[in-house]
Amino acid sequence: GTELGDRVPEAGALLGHLFKLDDGTHAAHKPLLMARCDMMQAMFSDDFIESSARVVKFPGVSRFAFEELLHFLYTDRPPKVSAANCLGVVELANRLVLPRLMTMLEKVVIDEMNKALENGGDVCEDALKILQSCQIHNADQLSEWCLAYLAQNYNTVCRRFPK
Repeated sequence: GTELGDRVPEAGALLGHLFKLDDGTHAAHKPLLMARCDMMQAMFSDDFIESSARVVKFPGVSRFAFEELLHFLYTDRPPKVSAANCLGVVELANRLVLPRLMTMLEKVVIDEMNKALENGGDVCEDALKILQSCQIHNADQLSEWCLAYLAQNYNTVCRRFPK
């Protein structure tokens, strides 16, 4: 058999709530969301409109980011992200006050960029692209890594990206 941790719900499954996202809808189990996320617990309490809504509007959230959130909430495993696609999940982790998810995200992206560097790759552009959003959304370890990398490679960055 398959572990529950290996199974993330599909939109067609019989689940408690649908979330209306920027680029579609996705279903999720309300009790699990409430148990794993204090913000969801508050959102589904009697005091908020979401507690009785069948479809919960989640503006500013992509389907990819929501699926990675569900992957984390259902399995307690790191999301499958890269520097190129992590920002939506970083924003969502910050919005829902999920420090463990944020730490996992930061580790995954830093490890990916370190691996690219070890293989002779270049991460200047990625570091520049994600830095400001990481600072805004409290991804402190990742923003500090980007700042340190950019400072150590200042001359290269200036040559490649002149004003």
